[in-house]
Amino acid sequence: SRISLNLIESGQILHLADRTEFTLGRSAEGQPIVPDVDLSPYNAYANGVSRLHAVLKLIQNKIIVMDLGSSNGTYLNGSRMPPYVETPVAHGDVIYLGKFKMHLLIE
Repeated sequence: SRISLNLIESGQILHLADRTEFTLGRSAEGQPIVPDVDLSPYNAYANGVSRLHAVLKLIQNKIIVMDLGSSNGTYLNGSRMPPYVETPVAHGDVIYLGKFKMHLLIE
């Protein structure tokens, strides 16, 4: 499966490739932690994205998302996800990192 994230606010599409696990978050100046998918260019800080907010994993052709104990929570299609619980996601699902809204595209 190929995963892309359609960032609703900016209309940007980020293609995720070549890995089975992607951390989502934002880089911060002076912080050594850099997520695999750095959303800071897309107004992530203002929308409440944590530095390491969530992770997307590809497990045997299933895709799961898990909140990494973020400050503002991760929401799947409007429901808040419990932290550190792997939740399966499907093509077209809407994931919010805090108020940061993404559409999951799976090919």
